[in-house]
Order: sequence, then C-alpha cells, then structure tokens
Amino acid sequence: MESLVRSLKESLQLTNLEVPKQGLLLLREILERQPASVRLFPSGAGFVAVSEVLVGGVSSSCLLVATQAASVTSALFRLDHQSRPVQYEAIIKLIEAITNRFVNLTLPSPAHLRSSGRMKRSDPSSQALRSERFLLQALVCFQSACRLAEECASDPVLKENTFTAPYKHSGAQDSLESLCQCLLRCCDAVWIPTVIRMCERAPSAPILQNFYSILSSQFTLLPSLMPAFANKLASSGFYRLAVEHKGLLCAGNRNPNLNASCCGFLQKLSMCLLSQSDLPSGSHQHDLKEVENLLLHNLPSLCYRLSEWPSVLCEYQGPQAPKYCLVIMLYLALQQGDRLLPDQIVFSNVVWLLRSVQEQGCVPPHSVLRSALYLLALTQDKSPSLDGASLNCISKALSSCQSFSSLYFHHPALIHFMCRYPELAEKFAALVLELWLTKEQDTNTGPTPADTQEEKESHADERSDQKTDTETMELLSVMEKYPAVILTLLDMVCTREAPLAERVLGVLEVLLGGQRGYNINLCTKLRPALLQALQRVSVVNTDHGFEQEYAAQVNSLPLVLKLLCVTQANDPPSSPHYSNMEGVHFKLLYHAVSMLLSNSGLMDQLQTVFSSSSSSSSSATSLSPSACPPLALLCCCHLLLSSLITLQRVHSTQVRKSITWSLDTAVQRLLTQKRNTDSLLLISYLRLLQALLDTDLASEVVCLTSGPGLVGLRPLGVEDGALYPLGSRGAQCLSIALSGLLLQKHELLLRASVNCLSSLLGFLQRKSPATAKHVVCQPWSRFLLHSLLSSGQSCLLHPAILRFIILLLQDSGTPVLREPDLLQVMEGVERRGVKELSKEAEQALRLLLTQIQSRDLLPREEHKQKVKNMIEELGEPDESCRHSQSHDVLHVGDVPLCLSDFVL
Repeated sequence: MESLVRSLKESLQLTNLEVPKQGLLLLREILERQPASVRLFPSGAGFVAVSEVLVGGVSSSCLLVATQAASVTSALFRLDHQSRPVQYEAIIKLIEAITNRFVNLTLPSPAHLRSSGRMKRSDPSSQALRSERFLLQALVCFQSACRLAEECASDPVLKENTFTAPYKHSGAQDSLESLCQCLLRCCDAVWIPTVIRMCERAPSAPILQNFYSILSSQFTLLPSLMPAFANKLASSGFYRLAVEHKGLLCAGNRNPNLNASCCGFLQKLSMCLLSQSDLPSGSHQHDLKEVENLLLHNLPSLCYRLSEWPSVLCEYQGPQAPKYCLVIMLYLALQQGDRLLPDQIVFSNVVWLLRSVQEQGCVPPHSVLRSALYLLALTQDKSPSLDGASLNCISKALSSCQSFSSLYFHHPALIHFMCRYPELAEKFAALVLELWLTKEQDTNTGPTPADTQEEKESHADERSDQKTDTETMELLSVMEKYPAVILTLLDMVCTREAPLAERVLGVLEVLLGGQRGYNINLCTKLRPALLQALQRVSVVNTDHGFEQEYAAQVNSLPLVLKLLCVTQANDPPSSPHYSNMEGVHFKLLYHAVSMLLSNSGLMDQLQTVFSSSSSSSSSATSLSPSACPPLALLCCCHLLLSSLITLQRVHSTQVRKSITWSLDTAVQRLLTQKRNTDSLLLISYLRLLQALLDTDLASEVVCLTSGPGLVGLRPLGVEDGALYPLGSRGAQCLSIALSGLLLQKHELLLRASVNCLSSLLGFLQRKSPATAKHVVCQPWSRFLLHSLLSSGQSCLLHPAILRFIILLLQDSGTPVLREPDLLQVMEGVERRGVKELSKEAEQALRLLLTQIQSRDLLPREEHKQKVKNMIEELGEPDESCRHSQSHDVLHVGDVPLCLSDFVL
C-alpha cells in the first residue's frame, strides 16, 4: 500500500494521464475488496497519506482522473478503512477538494440543452457529459462521507475519539462535529446550486437519487441547525422540486431508488418544519407522530406532478390518506411562502376534500384538519365566497375537534376567515379572538424580578407600543372590515378574566381614539352593545351581590364604564338624543349611573378620600402632599362626584348610600387657601360646587354639612334658612372667592370660575332674589369689573369675561354696569374686528349685544346703530361651536378632563 501510494503521488506529476488512472483503479480495487477484518490503515499516518494523494487526484486538470479519484474516495470512506483515531481533518480536506473542483465544471446551459442535448449526450468525449459523470461520482462520494459521519456518530469511541485522543474537543478542527459542519456548508453553498443547474432541463435519476439522500443525511448529522436549513429549503421551492422529480421520473414504478430518496427527504423536511410550528403543547407530540405515519406509508405512492394534484384531491373514491399527505405538504410549503398551487385551486380543493370526507362518514386527523384550516384562511382572499353547504361542512369539521385551541394558529388570516362568515363567527370568532390576544400576551416577555419600578414601566410602555404596531393593528383592520367583531370583543370585556378584558378594552380604545373618520358611526353601533353589557352586569350584581364566584363579571364594570366614557365623549350631553327616555343614550347613562350609585364600595372609597383631605387640611393652612391623598386621586374623585350628582338629577336614579361633604371647608379653602392650592384641584372643586348649586344643594348623592362660618349661629334667620346649607354669609364668601379667581390667567380655571359663578347666581335667584341682587351689587363687583376692563383687549374680549359681564347685566341691571363700560367693550370689538373673534367669543358678544338692545341700555341713536350693525355682522348663531370641543378629553397629568364641561 505504501509503495502504491508513493507511485501514485509521483504519477500525478506526469503528463501521461493513463498511469494515474490505472493506479487509481488499482487502489479502488484494493479498497473495495479488502475484507473488513483486515485493517489497511492501523495508524493515522497511512490514511492521511492516501487522502493526500486523492486530494491531488480530484484536483487534477483532467476530469477523467478527477472522476476516478472521486470513485476511490468513496471506497476510502468505508467505516472499516478508518484509522484509530479517525482522521476527520483529512476527510474534510477531501470533501473540500471535491467541492472546489465544481468551479471548473462545464454545466450545460438551458439553450445548449434545447438545441443539441441529444447529440452531446451521445458523444462520450463531450465536456458536458464528463462534467455530469464527475458530478455523479462526486455525489456518490459525498453520500459515502455522510454515511460515514452517521456511523461514527452512532459509535461513542469514534465520535469523540475519547481513548486515543482525549485532548480533542468537539469544536476542534479534527472532530466529527467539524466534519458535519463542513458537509452542511459545502452542501448549502455549492452542491445544491450545482445539482439544480445540472438537472434544470435534463433531470438525471442517478444524480437526483444521491442528491436527495445527501439532503436527508443533513437532518441526522446536525439536528440543531436543521430548523433554519429546513426553512431555507422549503422557502426556496424544494417541495416543488422534489414533487416534480417524483412525478416526472418515478411514475409507473420507475426509478424506485430515486422515489425512496425523495420520500425520505420530503418526510424529514416535513417533520422538521412541523416540529417548529406553533402547535399547542398538548397535541404536539401526537400531531408529529400522526404526520410521520401518514407520510411514511403514503408518500411512495404519490408520484404525481403538481398539475395532477387537483384531480387527486377531488377524487371521490379511493383512500383519503394520500390526499391528507398532499394537504399537509401544501400547508408546510405555504407556511414558508411557497404556493405550490394557485390559491383558488387550493381553496376549492380543500373545501371539496372536507365535504367528501364527511359524506363518507370519516373524520380527518387532527393535523390534517389544522392544515386544511390554515390553507382555507391563507387562500381566501383570491377565492370566491363560500356557500351555505360548504360553510356547514367546515363548521362541522371544526366542531369535531374536542378543543378548538388545538387547531389555532397565530395568523391574522385566521381572524379574517372566521369573521368573514357569520355562520363561522357565531361559533368560533370569540375563541379565535381570545386565543389571538392570549397568544400575544404569552409572547411578550415581562420584566425580570430584578428590574426596578422605572424599568418595569419602561418595559410596559415598549410592549404597549409594539402591540399597537402589530397585533392591535391587525385587530383594527378586522374590526373596520367586519363591525360585528366589535360586539364580540365587547362581550369579552364583560365575561372574561380581568387581564384579557383589560387587553380587549385597550384595543377598543385604540380603535375609537385612532379612527376619527368614522367615530360617530362606530359609537352608534357600540352603544346598544354597551347597554346590553351594563344590563348584564347589573343583573349579576343584583342576583348574586359581590360573591367571589362572580368577581370577574362584577370587576368588568369599570372596564365597561371606561369604554362608555370614550363613546359618550363623541356625543355631547346637550344632544337631543339624551332627552329621549326611550333612546339608547338615556338608557345607557341611566344604567351607568345606577351601577355606580349602587356600588357601596365605590361610595365608601370616595368618602375615605374626602375625609382624608378634610382632616389633613384642617390642621394646616396648605395642602401637604404627604398628609392628604394624591392630587390626581382627589381631583378625579371631585370630577366623578360632580358627574354623579348631575346624572342622578337627570335620571332620578335611586341612591343607596350618600357621601358626606363639608361645604364650609370647601368655601373656606377657595376663599383663604386658593393661592397655596394647585389650579387643577381648584378646578375640580369648582366643578363639584357647580353641580351641587345646580341641584340647589339638595342632591341625594351628597349630604352637605355646614357651619357657623357660612350660616352663622343658630337659630337660623329667614334668609339663612332659605339658602341653607350655604347661608347669606357663605354666598358672599363664595362670590368673593369666585370673583378673585376671575383674575387668574389659567384658561380652564377661568372657565370653571365663570360657570360656577353662573350656577351660584342661579341658585340665589331661585332661593333668595334679594340676596342675589345684593351679592352682585357689592362694591367688589364694580372693582372686579374695572380691573378686568383695564387688563387689555385680549382679556376684555375673552369669552369667559364676556359671560361674566352678561351675568352682571342679568342679575343687577345698571347699578354695576354703566354706559362707558359697555361702550368700552364695543370699542374693543371694533379695534380687533368681529371676524377675528373666536366662535365662543362671538356667541357671548351676540348675547351681550342682544341684551343691550332689548333693554335699551345705550339710548343714543348712534350707539343703537352700532349695536345693530355689530349684531348683523355677527350673523346667525352657530351652535356647532358649543360642541366643537366635546369630542376631546384633555389629560393633565393623570387627570382626564372632558372639555365639554368647560364650555361657557
């Protein structure tokens, strides 16, 4: 052997090529005929010497010599020819040398094959034919290397070389792992494209047989890298390639070896793809075994080209198992983006298959049913709509599965498919939507326990943004296309557990907040469903109280109310719909208010907040953040209570538990502590006082307490009794406090002050007109008016200031307002111009001019004409401006403010 190797090495340097060819032929005969019991290479040095000669042979410029060397290499890769330890590095060099030889191969071009393929193939000396023979022999050699690697992997001694080379680790250059990586790398980068080009126009059964065997071996050698490799193969069209080769070369029991190789490759590719699918954990192993058995027993008989698949799928007679295999391969290929058949054909064939299976009284296997559902969902867009019979068939097929979650796959097409047809939506839409949102929550990794609170909030914000960009946007598109989905989601808000209900609510809020183009229509559809949800929660609350088993339904109340707030903000309370007791608006608010007022826990919490605020402020001249409830909580409680007071008065709902609130403390705070109180808190106080004054301080929701600071000492006089619990002194104090707030520059505070002052004067007019006139005609009213008129044109023509002037005019006549004051206002309007005023300022000015004209407060003719001209220039009143802000909710920190509450 040593002399043969030495002479071969020398012969490769000669120009006479017959010598190395004969020497290689002799070497192959020795390697093939050597008994397994007699070892040719007991040491690694002998094996390395032979491999170096063969590297020179396959690198020869003569393709015939290279082919002969590749044939010898195949024989050398027998397991019994390996030394101890196995020389993996020498094997790798041989594989790389054969792979590098592909660069100089003359592969036939498509045009060359079409024009002269037969003539060249019949010429043994043609370069293309020699290249094809070398490729075939190289494939045989590569397959032998794969087989050797598999055999070494099954033998621990050969795999690790543990006893002969303990210093070597698995990642070393001379290791089995490095050999497997070399095989995969060469196969992926060189062998696959070379074979595909060679067989593109003239497929060769022997070449393809070895090629598919090599591909199958990769799945055994490096399992950890196979998911990415399988995805690459499937997305590159290898399902199509293998199926076409089977149909072209294996039909009619031809080329059984090629058929076996193709089947083995398709089975391993399919199982690898299926193992990484998002199958439910409970059915994963069962599905894998089910598919493996189907492919193992039916792939050999499926020797059809793709163009023949539709007729096979539509066959009514015959076994169903082969059709199931086709459905699974269609599914796995489509999952990687490879459409083996047109969408319309796939869609109609799958529907036909499900119908034929049902007519025969069979039930498709779970894996086949899941594949069929995937195909239907992904191909529906380009397919005709389903008829009633087909829908009934699909519904029965899906219902045959014990758990629909085992059929679920996380793809937007599934939601669209289930929501497209009412027959399917009724049974499965809620399940699909719930699984979609649950799957999304599971895939979002939460913060680690070591994260700080700030980091957790940051993670939550990032996840929220991602949801809006992906899953939520998909749901929004579904809801826009199929409005009935909104009702399904709303039902989930009321019936599912709190985390899922919160997530659904977030989706609906994004829908209402981001789709302003059809907000009104959307809210119109939502309100009846909201009414049903409130009624359902009301029934549960009434029948079962707050028992633990109904906690999920009761806890959904704040979610429903939050959504109700979003919808109601799109339609201001001044809308005529609210006055119709049979209308949805009226019933919605009635149920909402009833639920809140009957919630004793809510009322107790409000009472606790107000009591804490009162006790902390009684011992200090200013509100200390550490001594009282948080500012945002206190403001929200005031705003909530003001809304409850107003709505309870409108709907006359029953109140089970009232809240005690100190009117004395509130007035004193506005009067003496306003400079040390946050503007937002002042605004919330004014909103609550306004609501109470509108009910004449006699709301069933709030039990007001008073004190000597407001009504004086008992017994009460006639005037204090009429105004109780405010009293005449309290009315004066509150009037002074509100007048002082009018000098503030804060926009919302200015508006809230004017509105509260209007409600105060209205309360006094109803209870004690003399007190009302006395309050308005006090000297500070004149001083305040002078200060406002002297504050500049922007302040003078502010709609809130104009409303204040109207209030003085309505309740006092002329003692406070004088002719020069009115003329000063008109001059300011003339300087700015009517067209430059805001809509609210226009309305206030129109009302002021109308009162001046009707009461003849400017008797001179020139002034009357000015008033008339100005009214004409203002034109007809535009009521829409009163509702222009009603769609908006202003968030000041953590406090949401509905701007419709501050319309003047």
